[in-house]
Amino acid sequence: MGFLCFPRLSTFIATQTQKHYVLDNSVTCIILVDIFGAFLNGHPDLNDNITGVIRRHVGVHETHQTQTEDGYILTIFRIPKNNPKGIILFQRPIQYDARVWMSQHNESIAFFFWRAGYDVWLGNTRVPVLTIFFASRITRNFHRHPDLDDNITGIIRRHVGVHETHQIQTEDGYILTIFRIPRTTPKGVILFQHPIQHDARVWVSQHNESIAFLFWRAGYDVWLGNTRGNYFCKKHVTLKSSEREFWNFTFHEMGYYDNHAIVNYIRKNTNESGIVYLGHSLGTTNGLIYASLRREESMRFIKYMVLLAPVAHIRVAGSFALNAIPRIVLLRNFFNFPDLLSTVGGYDGWFFRGFRALYALLPCRTCMIYMCQLLGGESSETDPDLMDMLVQVYGSEFPVKLSEHFRQLYFNRTFPMYDFGSERNLEVYGTKKPPLYPIEKIKIPLLLVYGQNDSFADPRNFDYTYRHLPTNPKSGKMLVDGFSHMDFIYGRRRNEKLYAKILKILDTV
Repeated sequence: MGFLCFPRLSTFIATQTQKHYVLDNSVTCIILVDIFGAFLNGHPDLNDNITGVIRRHVGVHETHQTQTEDGYILTIFRIPKNNPKGIILFQRPIQYDARVWMSQHNESIAFFFWRAGYDVWLGNTRVPVLTIFFASRITRNFHRHPDLDDNITGIIRRHVGVHETHQIQTEDGYILTIFRIPRTTPKGVILFQHPIQHDARVWVSQHNESIAFLFWRAGYDVWLGNTRGNYFCKKHVTLKSSEREFWNFTFHEMGYYDNHAIVNYIRKNTNESGIVYLGHSLGTTNGLIYASLRREESMRFIKYMVLLAPVAHIRVAGSFALNAIPRIVLLRNFFNFPDLLSTVGGYDGWFFRGFRALYALLPCRTCMIYMCQLLGGESSETDPDLMDMLVQVYGSEFPVKLSEHFRQLYFNRTFPMYDFGSERNLEVYGTKKPPLYPIEKIKIPLLLVYGQNDSFADPRNFDYTYRHLPTNPKSGKMLVDGFSHMDFIYGRRRNEKLYAKILKILDTV
């Protein structure tokens, strides 16, 4: 390792800077950092990647990749200085990576030398530990795609260059952050809406072949939506996300308020009255609610709605996740814990922080594929190369009340609004039982796409939902052979088997 990696890094830096100084670090010099304990604390550095930490404290950074003589690709980082007094390369101790040199927040070692006038380089090396079990990679930045250490705007900037960030207020006071990949003179405008426990990042989580980039390169003005409570939408005009009342919603409010606010905002900012809506899983539930309850508005502003793995009627629960939801909520009712306005998940919570930390040390893509199959059906289509990105974007928070609404769908075998109980239902709806969402009255054309092996959006549930849609305008349907629930996002042939076909259909709309 020392013979092959270290001279290669020194040579690379020398070619970039014409001179070099090296600060070596013995393996016996180990900084005492408890990585799992650290993830439970609250400093913003703990929720950020290496480039984000550098950007927060000193503002400038670069990411470089260099190849060793025996073929290993090393990712290293630079904190550049104009007219430096010298060039310094830091090299990590065992079981660490370049992050160790900035693990002291604003007083980090790397920043100390940069402020002293040095052009700072942070090295990484191969570490063949436990490869018998985890053959993909061990150190965080070894064979690690730069998208994994970047935020959504950084990913968009890397692959297509242009992006915008917008904030929207809903009628009931939630502040939504959405993203745009703009096009001048586009062929159309498309809004993507994410599945449960995800956010807008899911549409850019396939690197340069991301779904959002495919549609942008095809000529579309791309908008990436977010809904209340997820990673980007934790603000309200009067409530804090730490307050229970902030989480008093289900997918009903996401469809009725959030989609309404986003669609109107896009229309005003693009002067486009023919928006394409594309949602996956929970994004389809929200879409059906919006189109059925705001029929006149959707008829004016939405020209076509594409629903991938639609979830509405749950008459058959083939997925482990769907079978678990009613049992978990029934246990909650029995023990009265947790209450409906407590939350599930949380990207910055201790569980997902710890999970990402463990995965960074002991990555197992096969384990993640098994998890996808457990939640959404068996498949040979899931791309193992995208499992690292799945880990990075998964885990957005949602209230237990939303799970309760799914439980009600499961036991009612229909698509009803939220059941508050007979007395409260009389106040809210005027009836003892909640009304059904009137999807048979939708006035816009729909395309429903389902996967042959999808156990979450089971094909049998799909058929029941499809039969309840209006015949005018006529809705279309498409079967994708071999796809499970997560393959719509992480399938290795997703563009070929699905999105290229959707683009051709949109050309005819």
